[in-house]
Amino acid sequence: MRGDNGFKPGYLTHLEEALKTSCPASKIKARPHIESRIKTLKRDWFIVNDMIHGVNHSSSGFGFNGTSNMVVAEDDVWDDYLAKYPDAKQWRSKSFIHYEKCCIIFGNDRATEEDAFDAVDAVEELGGNNESNSENGSDPIVPEDVEFT
Repeated sequence: MRGDNGFKPGYLTHLEEALKTSCPASKIKARPHIESRIKTLKRDWFIVNDMIHGVNHSSSGFGFNGTSNMVVAEDDVWDDYLAKYPDAKQWRSKSFIHYEKCCIIFGNDRATEEDAFDAVDAVEELGGNNESNSENGSDPIVPEDVEFT
């Protein structure tokens, strides 16, 4: 169901059919039920994974306890991090039992450390800046053969 660039098209339909077979009375639908749960898991995994393996992970002080399935750190590390990222507050006392499975599922969806780059790096990699391409009238980011509807 998962390719190198994310989930393959039609994966939700396959999941819905499998659920109908194994749990016919559940009435769980691909949209919105499964899709919403995947979105929530992915958001939670991004938050927890950034704490543990984020860009500054060598100095972060966070770890993951596989027994309790919780993010662990000293109180001062938590306090400093939560001052910057208040959305992570729940993970100070909440377990994330699916973390290791989400690492397998979503692991290739986010670049870290030397593989990470920002919007400026992306524009440069896609063909430079506005000044260099404005002379010929082309958009440096959107190829000419792309249509938006």
